Amino acid sequence: MVRAMKFKPDLEITAEPYQRILHEIKKRKKQLLVTIFQISKRSVTSQAVYRQLRRTIRHLRNK
Repeated sequence: MVRAMKFKPDLEITAEPYQRILHEIKKRKKQLLVTIFQISKRSVTSQAVYRQLRRTIRHLRNK
């Protein structure tokens, strides 16, 4: 039990950069979803923009 408590701060320090990266990915994904919703709501005839946004979301999801 004492050893587990001893290493907990080390684990938190190690995990911090990964948590920041995960937070950034989630934030960007949310922004892209809002953008896609706005584009689809306006019925944009150009599907190229929509396709590129979908590709970006897939790319972020697969990271």
